[in-house]
Amino acid sequence: SRAHGVSDDGRAVAGHSQIRGDSNDIDNSSQRASRWTDETGWVELDISPYLTNHGWSVVGELHHTVGPDGFSGDGSTIVGAINPDRDFNELVHAFIQADQGPVHVLEHTVNLNGVDLPLRHMDALSASYDGSVVLGRGRILATREEVGFRWTPDDGAIGFPMSFVGSSISDDGLTIAGSVGSEIAVWTEEGIVHTEIQGRFWRPEISADGSVIVGQEGLTNGGEEAFLWSKETGRIGLGWLPDTRPDENSSSATGVNRDGSVVVGHSGPIDSDRDAFIWTEVGGMGYLQEALAERYGLDQALEGWRLTTANDLSSNAQFIAGWGTNPDGLEEGFLIRLDAPFE
Repeated sequence: SRAHGVSDDGRAVAGHSQIRGDSNDIDNSSQRASRWTDETGWVELDISPYLTNHGWSVVGELHHTVGPDGFSGDGSTIVGAINPDRDFNELVHAFIQADQGPVHVLEHTVNLNGVDLPLRHMDALSASYDGSVVLGRGRILATREEVGFRWTPDDGAIGFPMSFVGSSISDDGLTIAGSVGSEIAVWTEEGIVHTEIQGRFWRPEISADGSVIVGQEGLTNGGEEAFLWSKETGRIGLGWLPDTRPDENSSSATGVNRDGSVVVGHSGPIDSDRDAFIWTEVGGMGYLQEALAERYGLDQALEGWRLTTANDLSSNAQFIAGWGTNPDGLEEGFLIRLDAPFE
């Protein structure tokens, strides 16, 4: 399992579980979007109506993949994509699940410059705090061009201008981090702000108040570095975990608290295992696992674990979600609940 996102109260997690085929081979497997709480454990989202409507087996079918890409801050809404064919030969459908109700699949249409255009692949990536605004992307059926959109129940999917594709949305739904081509950029109703940062593989994330962006930048020496950006500070490189060489290593920031003073992510060799990190303005970057053991006395709770990715951080910096290798050597999602915000 993997924990992708955590609610701001730390009570719910969105992620996925991995269902393997008869060969127990991860290549013969299916990812299932799920919600986790203390009371229920992992509960898969019910997409059986979607599968039935598309002629797929509801029981025992391992080829469909359901990806949870976004989780609203209040824990009410999961968004993502349903892919019935891992080779992407079939349509990919964006979905929303609100208040643990039925999965709602978005209509495959985007309004771009006043014209309704049919889409082929469509993915929902992020949601505002209450889930009322959803951010996504798709490919126009006629041209295969990628288009970003902002979706609401009243307006449907409205495409962004200037080839902007968003990836993360603020709590109020009014500020969006994304990219124009390979450059990291920010969208507001007033226009697009360019950062001059060249993004790499990991999508940029935005703080709850929309003031700070974190992500990964590709460097000219071949390395990759986690960064933090705001209008006031410009780009701040967050570095890498200790004892690593920048030209051979990668770091990526994947979660940030409300004001940008705490950041989480992962760092390590580009072609090898990585470790979860936590960064603060005062202390810089360090191993998350070491910080939890030294500052919060969690060394016994984490014995036998290796925390490899911290994927999300609550806006108050008190709850951290991600995944790692458990004492049995298996990948497993985790949720860290601290007694007070990390500082």
